[in-house]
Amino acid sequence: MKWTFAAGVSAPPRPQPATPFVLGRFGPRNRLAWDGEACEVRRDARLVGWADCALVIDPTGWLLIDRRVAGAKRIEGLAALAVVGVADGVLCATTGHGRVEIPLADLEALVPGKHEVELVATYPLRDPSVRVAAKVLVADSTRALVPVRTTRGTYEVMLDSKALGLASGTELVLGDELWPGEFAYAEVAGQPRRPASQASIPRSFSITCSPVARSADPALGITATVAPIAADHAPLLAEITADPDDDIARAILIDLLADRGEPAAATFALLRAGKKVGAGKRKAALGPLAHYFEIEFHRGLPWAATLVRTPPDDAPSLAALLGDLRLGLLARVRCHNGPLALYRHLLASRALGGLRHVEAPGHEELAILSDTLPGQLVELTGVRLANGLALAMLGDTAFSAVRHIELVAPRALTAAQAVGYAAALPALPLRRLSVVPQGPTFPLVLARRLIPRMRELELASLELAGVTLSRAGARIDVVGEGPVADLARAAAS
Repeated sequence: MKWTFAAGVSAPPRPQPATPFVLGRFGPRNRLAWDGEACEVRRDARLVGWADCALVIDPTGWLLIDRRVAGAKRIEGLAALAVVGVADGVLCATTGHGRVEIPLADLEALVPGKHEVELVATYPLRDPSVRVAAKVLVADSTRALVPVRTTRGTYEVMLDSKALGLASGTELVLGDELWPGEFAYAEVAGQPRRPASQASIPRSFSITCSPVARSADPALGITATVAPIAADHAPLLAEITADPDDDIARAILIDLLADRGEPAAATFALLRAGKKVGAGKRKAALGPLAHYFEIEFHRGLPWAATLVRTPPDDAPSLAALLGDLRLGLLARVRCHNGPLALYRHLLASRALGGLRHVEAPGHEELAILSDTLPGQLVELTGVRLANGLALAMLGDTAFSAVRHIELVAPRALTAAQAVGYAAALPALPLRRLSVVPQGPTFPLVLARRLIPRMRELELASLELAGVTLSRAGARIDVVGEGPVADLARAAAS
């Protein structure tokens, strides 16, 4: 193979050809899509595409995908080239001294094995008529720095002082300008003309082509949805989420899904029977849920979910999720480190109709839940103690069925803040209230304010730093040890 090296030229070609390949994000991954197919590529990958091929460039090498054939080609030996684009049937890539022009036909025709490439140098900016007088500014035993002024500009040219016999102050003539600041020869008085160019332009090199399999599509399964069952079966879903140990309702639902030919039914049946099921099969049985949540199964069906940090954000994927029956099987959901805006959208969609246990950090989430699931929730977790509006909303009748509330205390807390937060809590009759710190230790300043209010708040129990205070009529029992327990026992006596 013969490729052209245009010395001194690095400008990318314009315009780029149209290509059917699209490189974009899908959740935490990069996805290359074309003609209804797709595969995953590295997060740091770049794409150069033309009619039938895509060249994916990343630090590990070049990956060539031809949509006309299966698999892909890994090309090694070209890592030093920075690809800039395609024009007129040629792939252009740059080095420190110019542009390599690679015929696309050569790349497409590569077969597995080692290939020798001959690099033919050209000089598009060459001006043989240039002759310019100069003087060595400074020189050592190996290099000489020569300031040069031409019609193209002023340059600092580095020459081989040993080969040219140069010393500081030596006068010379540079000629045949290959490109701005690079000259073909140097003449020193009384010596023969010698080559002056210091540019390292390879004349040949080897590349290796290896066949590889394409990676899987990161969106695999996103459209494998399970449509909702008939309206008269809706109470069945409510039974499943209301009672985690209702095995009969689970069996009925799995049978209904099997009768409809849903592939997920077989996996759910195996899990319900206590059989071991591989992670791949479990993920496939979740369809779009697997792309948005970390899922926990209970008695064969998805039961609890935690939103992932970077879920897909395209509209078709979200529509698939919201239209999937399996979303209605979730009894517990957490936002954790996932995007809060998406979490709120999911809560407001009413597709999570079976929720009983919900993470609700602030008043915005509580307001949505009071509208979508009034009287249904039994547990609220992750409520921020520093959110005064959220504290006030805990007494709303929409949350009358809630029996456990988890508050998250701020990492840093002053005495004045503790007074305000404790005072903001409404009466929570027969609720179990637990307060967890964000830091390594529980703030005693908060315990001093909450413990005396336990009777006033009508709590069934109060949990602080592993210490549990339980009401038994007028008596308060304390279980636990440590400074918080000492405070509790002093208040209860």
